[in-house]
Amino acid sequence: METIGLAVAGFLLLGIEAVIPGFGVFGVAGILCLTASAFFLMGAGVTAAAVIAAVYAVVLLVIAFLAWYLPRDSKYNPFVLWDRQKSSGSNTLSREVKEYTGANVTEVMQAAEAIVSDGMDAVFTPTDNTIMAAELSIYETLAEAKIPHYTGADSFALNGAFLGYGVDYANLGVE
Repeated sequence: METIGLAVAGFLLLGIEAVIPGFGVFGVAGILCLTASAFFLMGAGVTAAAVIAAVYAVVLLVIAFLAWYLPRDSKYNPFVLWDRQKSSGSNTLSREVKEYTGANVTEVMQAAEAIVSDGMDAVFTPTDNTIMAAELSIYETLAEAKIPHYTGADSFALNGAFLGYGVDYANLGVE
């Protein structure tokens, strides 16, 4: 029973940490609760302690690898983002949102090229027939520029977008 309580407390504390910026006391307490829950779940023995220690070692190695592998000036390096956030004194990173439009495939392709030249970090396209018709053309432009392309339909992801998330038409209207 204590295992379930610790797991719930851990997830609750991590949820609070997700809402409150920074890696603070709620996050540490949540990780400790989840670690204790896993320890008890695995029998609270020497084997459980070894498994948990191995998991922490792997996580630390991954973090060290990312810190070494990602260039210090990369916009995708989370350590650089964290340093910028700390040095700015802000709890949030600023985001610039721009809207690009296209009435036909050619204009959508030109918009994709403008997105690349403007140095945008990510792209979201809605579920739209014009965008879908241009998808096979624009995904290469965005992929070459390493700009993740999020869309409003999973079918876009099948045609090259990074991620599609939207309405599940197969279950729409089913009770």
